This record gives sequence, C-alpha cells and structure tokens, in this order.
Amino acid sequence: MRVMTRTVSSMSDEDKPPVVLLGGAENAVACARRFVGDGITTVVVQAEGAPALRSRGVVRRPLGPKLEAADVTDWLSGAGLEWSGAVVVPLSDQALLGLVEDHPAVVEHYRPAVLTPSVVSAMLDKQRTLELAAEAGVDAPRQWLVPPGGPESLIDGLDFPVILKPRRNFELLALTGCKYLRVDDPSEISRHLATMEALPSGYVVNEFIPGGDELLTSYNAVRTVDGRTLVEFTKRVDRRYPPNEGGATFHELVDLPATAEAGRRFFDHVGVIGMGNVEFKTDPRTGRLKLIECNHRLTAATRVAQDNGIDLAGTVYLQALGREAPAATPRWGATLWYPVRDLRSCLRSGDGVRTWWSRPKRSGFPYWSASDPGPSLALWSRTARAYARRLRLRGR
Repeated sequence: MRVMTRTVSSMSDEDKPPVVLLGGAENAVACARRFVGDGITTVVVQAEGAPALRSRGVVRRPLGPKLEAADVTDWLSGAGLEWSGAVVVPLSDQALLGLVEDHPAVVEHYRPAVLTPSVVSAMLDKQRTLELAAEAGVDAPRQWLVPPGGPESLIDGLDFPVILKPRRNFELLALTGCKYLRVDDPSEISRHLATMEALPSGYVVNEFIPGGDELLTSYNAVRTVDGRTLVEFTKRVDRRYPPNEGGATFHELVDLPATAEAGRRFFDHVGVIGMGNVEFKTDPRTGRLKLIECNHRLTAATRVAQDNGIDLAGTVYLQALGREAPAATPRWGATLWYPVRDLRSCLRSGDGVRTWWSRPKRSGFPYWSASDPGPSLALWSRTARAYARRLRLRGR
C-alpha cells in the first residue's frame, strides 16, 4: 500500500474522521486545540473537572472523579461506540492500559494510535523498562528486585539513598501524589512498607541518581512500523516541583545528540512504533546518561513542540490513518513555562524570585490561550477549591 504524505490541514473534511482523546492533562489541551483548529470533531474523554473538557469546540465526555483503565475499556466497548471509526489517542498511562486491555476489539471499532500492545505493557512496567535498557546497552539506575521477605532482607546490599518505585507509576500517584518514595537510611524502609505493598503491580528498589532536575533530558519520536523516524526532537527540564519527583516547571527544546543517540538505541532494541518518549538523567558521578522511564504517548511537552515546528498530534493522527506527515525540524531554544509551579520551586530551593523572573518572557504556557481560556479557568477554579479544602481541614 502506498503511504500518502500530507498535512492534516490539506485534507478535505470528508477525509477527517473524529478523534477521541483519552485522559491526559496539558497534553490533552494541546491536542484538543490542534484538532478543533483543523475542523476535526474532537471528543474529550476525561475525569470530571479536567481542563481539556473546557476547551473550545470539543465534545465533552466526563467519566467520574477519576479516569481509570477500566473506565476507558468500558467506555470504548460501550458508550464510545457512537464514535466508531474515530482515531483514538491515549494521553495518560491509565488510558494506554485501558486501550491495550482488549486491543483487537479496539481495532475492530476504531482507528487507534499506532502502537504494539506488548511494548506498551513493557513501558508501563518500570522494572521491565530498566531490564530492556540493560539489554539495549543503555545505562540505567541500579535495580534491586524485592524478595519474598521484603526489602529489609536487602538492606545489607543497598547503597543509600534509594527509592521505592511502583512498577506502574500511576498507582502510587493515586495513593500519595508521589512517583516514588525516597529512603535515606535503613530505618526508613519499614515506614513505607504498607504503602508500597498495597500497590497492585508491586514495586522495586532503585538507585537514587544524585543531582538536580537540570540534569534531566528526553528524546521524543514518532516511528513507523518499519523502524523509520517520522519526527524527533530532544528537550531538557530545568526544574520540577516538588524537586526530583514532581511535574516539570520548565521545558526547553535543545539539540542534544547524546540523548538522541541513547533514545534511538533504546527504541530500536525495544521495537517502539508510534509515539515514544524516553527520559534520562545525567549521573554527575560519571557524566553518563541513565534511563529513568519511557512513556509510550504524547507528553506534557506537546504544546511547546506543536508551537515550534513539530506537529506531534497531527503526525499521530495521520499515522493512525495510514498516512505520513512531512518532515519537520523544531525551533531550538523554544520554551514552555509553568509560572506558579516554577515560583514555588524557586522559593523552596532558595534560589528566590530573581531566578524565577529571569525566565524567557516569550515562553509558551501549558494551559493558557487568549482564544481558548476555558482550560486555564477550569484549572484555576480546581486549584482554588483544593486550597480552600486544605484550609478547612487545617481549621478543624
């Protein structure tokens, strides 16, 4: 079959099937604006109150207070069938898991983003991801598997500090709001055991890579079934909040050849097709990149890529339709800034307001758009309600 290369905007309305966006946060907002802007019917399937549900022109499908994998599977096999034939784009780990639970049935009714279910399952499993990195010859943090006796039986062999990490990140996030739990000495392990043992997928003990969040970089690509790369770019993160574990406060598109080479080597070995993102941290003790995790989906950096030469959402959409987007090069140096989160990070680190104020004034923002203020208003409203709830609890 001949693969057609064209942009989404050049397609006739008859050639543009609806798109269903499953889960996500700022990546869902960026995708919704991109597709609505091209006249594509855009169905947003989200948890109640999610900012993307307030984006201009979308079809809203809220599914309860949280969006779990089972919710996605049930919706696709039930109410979602009114959108049979739509392109389906998963934007969170829960959405990915729900999509691959019964992938043959999804393919029967929809046109999902191109992916391999077995690879998705491996990338969602943090233990398996690091095992694959070792097979690919890509450095990764040291990992200790938890024996039946629990992590206490490992204590003599551990190099503290270490982190207790769930095999599936979103499980610990739902319980504690954290991606991992740091352990600085043996006495702290028992304090975290009940939390970690409650995780359905289990957990592992990982080496903690020292150094700040400015050591984080990532490689992003959309790849074809035959291993070609349609688009690719690298970026760095300057800060997170909370430091070393929270969401990024600043992204910058930077040409990083070493990160790109390590990312390609890992993707080649694993056989990633479709959209992939692999994150590294430079170990300051050795100067070498170590793989932290891999996301088989569009990420928070989608907007900065979209606004600066890399049409990630359009590329994924066209690939699901058996077409290819034209080659593209990013505008290096472009940035995406979370001002409030970044201010909190600067104050917590002691760097102060001056560091925060020195950010590039032409940075893009993850949610704000003057032509589509709904997502930002929804986010601010949700944040204000959460803050008021915390104040009430303190008052009691």
